[in-house]
Amino acid sequence: MRIRMYLLIPVLLALPFAALAQDAAPDQAAMMEAMMKAGAPGPEHQKLAAMAGDFICKFTSFQGPAGEPMVMEGTVEAKAIMGGRYVFETVEMPGMMGMPPMQGMGLYGYDNIAGEYFMLWWDNYSTGAIEVRGAMDEAGALTMTGVMTDPMGGEVGFRMVNTFAEDGYTSTYYEAREGQEETKTMEIVQTRK
Repeated sequence: MRIRMYLLIPVLLALPFAALAQDAAPDQAAMMEAMMKAGAPGPEHQKLAAMAGDFICKFTSFQGPAGEPMVMEGTVEAKAIMGGRYVFETVEMPGMMGMPPMQGMGLYGYDNIAGEYFMLWWDNYSTGAIEVRGAMDEAGALTMTGVMTDPMGGEVGFRMVNTFAEDGYTSTYYEAREGQEETKTMEIVQTRK
């Protein structure tokens, strides 16, 4: 019953306005064509398909200029879903600094309406999600930026750059904390199994 009510909400909200806007309503065929175009996978989605597959990943965490990088290995399983519109990945890594093994999930896509790539990420080390958005350059590097909440308070801006090769791809992360220059914090090299 909840599902049916949820599906009816947009219709119920639109009813009072339908009669008022009949004369000004857009052509139904044009509206349908715009909706189909907005929802159709295209070349940008095909580029994301390079991320689908099973990978061994080498995770390097940079502990600031004085610290030694921490290196671990994990796995990434990614697949194209919903007719190639998205790539959904699951990531598993050993635990860091006495923490349990890390399990994470990411969803990559390209928003035809906004004209930009996006990625959503969540994992078992937090109770929130991170969203980044951006563009792919002519060389094929996908750069996305976003903001994450710092557990110590405030927000941290960050940039993620994915570069692609025949046998996989590399994700490099940079953080920009308030009052500090941007620093490289992580690199994950995904090599196809």
